[in-house]
Amino acid sequence: MSSPGPTPGILQEVLTTIAATGRTPRSGKAKADPRPRIELPGTTGWLDIDFVNALGKALAHTDLFLRDTLIVYLNYASHRIEPMTAIVFKTWAERHIVCFKPHTDPDTGHVTKREMSMTKEHAETALNALDFKSHLRQLAHVNTIPLPAFSTTGGIHLLQPGYDPATADYTFPSQWTPAATHP
Repeated sequence: MSSPGPTPGILQEVLTTIAATGRTPRSGKAKADPRPRIELPGTTGWLDIDFVNALGKALAHTDLFLRDTLIVYLNYASHRIEPMTAIVFKTWAERHIVCFKPHTDPDTGHVTKREMSMTKEHAETALNALDFKSHLRQLAHVNTIPLPAFSTTGGIHLLQPGYDPATADYTFPSQWTPAATHP
């Protein structure tokens, strides 16, 4: 026989506690979210340029690249790059950062960070800002299999999966392995 589950009163207590503290009753501390916090512009003298620079620094080593002047992201399902649009960027960025606006309690004067999504306008501002683009890595080529490349010492080597800063190439992981060498 299974237990009937929590009563409505206990369920309401749990939901109220989570809403107020971010933790369940008796569970201790909530897990810390490792994503950096980026303040949205328009508050406390924080300008668009401050926002796009902070955002660019936080996203500089993600799967977001600059291909000539176009911002692109890696699509692992198709092994291609896709142009980043403002609508996609809003939620894509939330995988890596959390935006917030400061909120001052009028009664206590206590300032908290209210987490919120960036608007489409914030996303468009970032994607078109030269200061944001200056933080992104250049992308010259995308490879679906490891290809040969010249090393800085003059030799030739196969590109490994991931981003190669020397060539500005990205090589997707693949099932292909080099054939055994024959004498």
